[in-house]
Amino acid sequence: MAELVKSRDTHNIAKGEVMQAYGYDENVMPKGQLQNRDHLDKAFPDNPALVGHVSMHDAVLNSAAMKRWNVSSATKTPPGGVIVRNPGTNEPYGLIMETAYLPIFASLPRPAKEQEVEWSKAGQMLFA
Repeated sequence: MAELVKSRDTHNIAKGEVMQAYGYDENVMPKGQLQNRDHLDKAFPDNPALVGHVSMHDAVLNSAAMKRWNVSSATKTPPGGVIVRNPGTNEPYGLIMETAYLPIFASLPRPAKEQEVEWSKAGQMLFA
């Protein structure tokens, strides 16, 4: 989470712009605490934020992202999908999986050509 906050601040991400990250893995979370909507809401109150799981089969979304992609307590869970709900309610708690995640994944913003080049170079430097 700290790296995503740092990236937002370093790159002056405008309010309302989608924040997207990759690498969430519940198996390495401190104290076994799972990522959820509340964590992302606190860190990114003004941006739709989505943190993709390492499996690429799901993501955790904040409230602004769920609003953007029309995920609410009225959203039916599709066959083969999972929408984790806040205990005791029908309110989505952030984790959207499998077939429930596919429409979100398909509609994520695509990088501009300049961003693809910049990000590819940055990724190669990480591996170097």
